[in-house]
Formats: sequence, C-alpha cells, structure tokens
Amino acid sequence: LDISEGLFFKGKLTEDALLKTRVDTFFANLNYVNAYSDLLITIGRIKTTIGRDLVDSKRKLPIITAVTVDETGKVIENPLAQLKKLELERLRKFVDTQQTYGIFGKSYTELPELVQNRVEENKQVNAIDSLSEVAKLLEDYNTTLAMVAKDRLIREGENGAEAALEMLDSKNQNARVRVIQIVAKVGTSAQVARLLPALSDRYSRNRYYAIMALHREFKQNFGFNFNANIKNRKIAIAKWCEYLKNNSSNISGVIE
Repeated sequence: LDISEGLFFKGKLTEDALLKTRVDTFFANLNYVNAYSDLLITIGRIKTTIGRDLVDSKRKLPIITAVTVDETGKVIENPLAQLKKLELERLRKFVDTQQTYGIFGKSYTELPELVQNRVEENKQVNAIDSLSEVAKLLEDYNTTLAMVAKDRLIREGENGAEAALEMLDSKNQNARVRVIQIVAKVGTSAQVARLLPALSDRYSRNRYYAIMALHREFKQNFGFNFNANIKNRKIAIAKWCEYLKNNSSNISGVIE
C-alpha cells in the first residue's frame, strides 16, 4: 500500500488502482486478525494441555529444554530442540507485543521506536522559524513528518492557517487535504472562504473536506455534492462564489 500510494502521488498510478490496493490491504488485515485469533486459540489449547489457567495471561509459555543427555550422562545440544526453542521464543515475543500493542492493546503508533522517531521529527519541525517552510513539509512523503508539520501549524493558529494556504495548490493531494484540515480547525472565516478552489479538487476526498469546512463555517451548502458530476458541482460552486462575494463585508478579510 505504501508503494502504491507513493506511485499514485507521483502520477504513475490511477486512483482506481490505488483504491483496489486499499481494498486488498483491508482484506489482508482481515486475514491477519483471523490468523491472530487462530494463534490465540492454539495458545489456549497448549495451556489447556499442560494444565495452565487460560485466563491468567501473565503466565509464560512453556520452556523447551534445548539440550539432551547421552548414554554417558554428557549434556549435548539438540539441533531440533534448539530450533523449537527459537520458534517458541519468537512466538512468545509476538504474543507479548500483541498484548501491549495491537488489536488487544495500545495503538502501534505508541511503539517506543515510533514514539522516538516522532520526538526527533518534532524537534526538527519546531526548530524551523519560517511557517512557510513548515507548510512545505505537508507534502513530505514521510507521513509522520508531514503530520508533525500539520500539528505545528495548528498550534500556530491563524498564522499557521495562513502559511498552510500557500500549499493549497500543491501537486500532492495529501498535502492539500492537510491544508484544508488545518484551515478548518484554526482558520478565520476569510481563510475558510479561501478553500473555495478545493471544491474543484480532482480528488473526491479533498472536495469532501472542503465542503464540510465551508458548510460548518457559513452554514450553507448550495446543493454541493462532493461526489456529483462536474456539471452539478460547477452550478453549486457558482452559487458559493456569489454568496461569498455578496457577504465579503461580513467576513473578516477580502474574498477574491
């Protein structure tokens, strides 16, 4: 999915192909959950076989002795037992991780290594003085870095929204939707009004976020359907243009 999104952002993959990959990813995740449930059932059977309490998740899995004793009493390593011990150790680590992070625990975004990466990226973004430079990171292919930049611009309030608007015409569709989300959250009425061009965005997701922001700010819709055909969208956009033009005196700022 990451590779497909990268190709899509570069214009080498169609939106339909990306959607198919996302669907395949969904079913892959579903298969993962099913496989993990089978794993838990198997572990339960193991514990039942050896007389362990199924409810007591703190008890460790059984230890396999990776040595044998020959006729003379000499302790020797058993290669097969070594292999079984290694596989069991991997299973034990996997289960421990799933109990802490995963479908039965915390979000994987809280994994220590990811948290550490975010700390470093926060330092990197917070060290940038120019909000315009921070806004450029919204189109970075490092999703975590882009999200850290988004958080920084949100914290900057109106100034952050103004800097974000400079990227509204970015070629990166994810950057554009981040701009819309920032302006919708902390922008002034005039800044939200400047999201009007996003109603003509090529991607339906971006049109959806734009109309939600405009509707929430001005309590108007004018029949705009983000998923409608171009002709119907243009009619609604024309109404939006007229409305914003006629009400520019009531909005703090100038609507072009």
